[in-house]
Amino acid sequence: SLHAQEDSRWKCIVVKDGDFDCVVSESEKVKIISTGKKLGACNHGGKVRNFAMEHVDTPWVAFLDDDDTVSSDYVMRLQECLDKDSDADVVVFHMTNGCYIYPFLNTIDSKRIEAGKMGISFAVKLNVWKEFPFNSSPTEDWEMIHYMRLGGKKFIISDYVTYFIKMPPHMKAFRERWPRR
Repeated sequence: SLHAQEDSRWKCIVVKDGDFDCVVSESEKVKIISTGKKLGACNHGGKVRNFAMEHVDTPWVAFLDDDDTVSSDYVMRLQECLDKDSDADVVVFHMTNGCYIYPFLNTIDSKRIEAGKMGISFAVKLNVWKEFPFNSSPTEDWEMIHYMRLGGKKFIISDYVTYFIKMPPHMKAFRERWPRR
């Protein structure tokens, strides 16, 4: 889904963490790095993301798990949000698994933001990540958002669904019909 982006202003870091040895790309936009070993038995996504962040050379970073996809206008929608509010520290996009859209709320300040109702569908300033790196836990995405919120970081919640969690085959038709807004 990255190579289908309508806006070409993106780079990608792929982390090989011992699970697969089949990642190949000839694109200049893709940098492949290896941890040299598996960083954990399960719920080690935070460790892998933190490892990748040490190689980031852009002011903003977003995350895409290997079994998920983003819409072709993801980079464009991120830039739209940043154009509206250049002081933002975090941009949160809605994501869907084909049945539900997350986050349920349109404000990050709500006390009703709960673990399991917030996913990796956000972009963050690199310097903010350095203050709030991922914890390695089943709720690492939510925890990072939670601590950034408590730390007074400025959030934008996009109106758009741009992140698609892997879904069962019978739900793929749903995604194809899903409106971008």
